[in-house]
Amino acid sequence: MEGVRQWAYTACIAALLLSVLHGLLPAKDLSGVIKLVLSLYIILLLLDPSRIAQFQWKNDWDEPKQQQTTQQLDVTQTILQQAEERLEEQIKAQFALDGLTVNDVVVFCSEQEQSVVLERVVCYLPQEGQDEQIEQSLVRLLGYLPPCEVLYTQ
Repeated sequence: MEGVRQWAYTACIAALLLSVLHGLLPAKDLSGVIKLVLSLYIILLLLDPSRIAQFQWKNDWDEPKQQQTTQQLDVTQTILQQAEERLEEQIKAQFALDGLTVNDVVVFCSEQEQSVVLERVVCYLPQEGQDEQIEQSLVRLLGYLPPCEVLYTQ
């Protein structure tokens, strides 16, 4: 809608300027030709599809940057949450395969350079003495030992 408003504003300003120009020209034999040229200019201005396309293009790209950033953050947060949930499920399944009893596993991920990075793993265990087994199980599953916290709950 903004493009139509600007287009109408430009057409009005052009019509005013052309009428002032027409008033300043001498009224002689060329008066008819000058009126024709000025009228054609106004018609071309009104019907010029490149101006309409230009305004449409401008409106397509003039979205607020903050709205785009918010949408990107929403998508990034959703991806991170899904990655954390899937990793938690895989870690719990690996612990079950290794015969470890775990109350809960919480995974913290972040986004760095458009990649999901595993920041740390927190394991809630019912009893002490399984620290090394937890670490070995994580290395088997992930191929490396991420920062890991083992907390004991009852």
